[in-house]
Amino acid sequence: MEEERIKQVYESSPKSIADLEDMPLGAVLITLGGYVAIGLGFTHFLVSVISSAELIFIFQFIVNISFGFALLLSNMKLPDDTRRWTVLAAVFGLILMVLGGAVGAISGFIAIVGALIGLLGFDLA
Repeated sequence: MEEERIKQVYESSPKSIADLEDMPLGAVLITLGGYVAIGLGFTHFLVSVISSAELIFIFQFIVNISFGFALLLSNMKLPDDTRRWTVLAAVFGLILMVLGGAVGAISGFIAIVGALIGLLGFDLA
């Protein structure tokens, strides 16, 4: 079941700039927040563990990967129920900002801005 969900999220996520051009601005920022959380979170984890193996880096890595995936899931579900998934994306972004360290702060901020744009109806599609 989870493997199927991961496959659905992967297939529905934009993989190029051309894919992003067709999306509303809020959805682009939510997706970007997810990509930043996963990509930079993984890179930050590797660099941090090499320099000093502290438990906080492992926790931040898990938070960044988990909630980065949750942002991508939110983007996939936006057409089904826009308001609910936009609010959830904002909550996921807030959790990233609080618990994800520096990378979580950046990706969470991007996701929250995207969610606010989506909620306020400023999508420039």
